[in-house]
Amino acid sequence: MPLPIPDGTEEDVLMYVDSATVRQPLRPVLDGEPSYEDIPQGLHSDLEPRWNDLDIRRYAYWSVFAG
Repeated sequence: MPLPIPDGTEEDVLMYVDSATVRQPLRPVLDGEPSYEDIPQGLHSDLEPRWNDLDIRRYAYWSVFAG
């Protein structure tokens, strides 16, 4: 059973990957769709800050190197 993910941390891919390591059988985990560049971080409001190229690369690296 995976560990619970605290509310408000959904963008923290490391927590998802880490929680999956306690499941059996152990399988590889990769977040294949962390976000897209230049869309609002909240997805529903143009007042939210937008994801940029550094954010996208950071989440991709976190996903790969976490597991």
